Amino acid sequence: MHVRDALEWVREREESDGGILPRGSCVVASLPDISEYISSSSGPNSGVDAYSEWLVDTVARLLRLLPRDGVAVFCQSDIIASEKGQRVGYVDKGALVGSAAAGAGSAVLWHKVACRHAPGTPRNQVSRPVYSHLMAYASPRLSREDVASRFFGPAAARAFPQTADVLESRGDTLWTRGMGYEATLLASRFCVASVRAARLEEGQGGILDEDVAPTVYNPFSGEGTVLAVANAIGAHAVGIELSRKRADKSRKAVVL
Repeated sequence: MHVRDALEWVREREESDGGILPRGSCVVASLPDISEYISSSSGPNSGVDAYSEWLVDTVARLLRLLPRDGVAVFCQSDIIASEKGQRVGYVDKGALVGSAAAGAGSAVLWHKVACRHAPGTPRNQVSRPVYSHLMAYASPRLSREDVASRFFGPAAARAFPQTADVLESRGDTLWTRGMGYEATLLASRFCVASVRAARLEEGQGGILDEDVAPTVYNPFSGEGTVLAVANAIGAHAVGIELSRKRADKSRKAVVL
């Protein structure tokens, strides 16, 4: 766990080791909501448009850090944004993340929905959306042919676990802005399976011992759900969180 600004960490990684995370690295992230962004900003760059630009830029930068065998999974919830005390409409974070991935050259691998309330629960027009986008992307260093072979070829059905397109619940969370256990477990298992699939392509048999176990990087890690789940399934985990209070909680996070 690193107690520091996640964007400073990104900038540091961009300027070292060729701007690429180590082999076997994946990213699982839920970027801050607009309220957190605005509270840390001031002046003309603190509105909805500025937040949207920031989110697109940050997602693209994280994707560009991925090695060839890495993947990234983002969990983002749409919101109804307000400016000057008035609601101004939806911020479609799924679309923003997709735009960032397209700009970075990362292929979309899947896009699922994780529900915060039971599917079919009636909501009125002005209620906060009760779902999250769960989106997986390949490294921009993979060609279309590489992506097709690894993730959609004949061996993919055996390499990757079957999952529902709609998760009826994102699962319990360690804090209100957390991804949720079920969503995090799906993301973490996909990271492990992706690195194993890359090893199979390299003729290493997909064996993940301590030396080659995937590392899940979790910028904006909050109180540590991703870190705890990744460790529980045998992956290394690295968190980056600015809040020392949250970071301290994440060090103690466990899942059963």
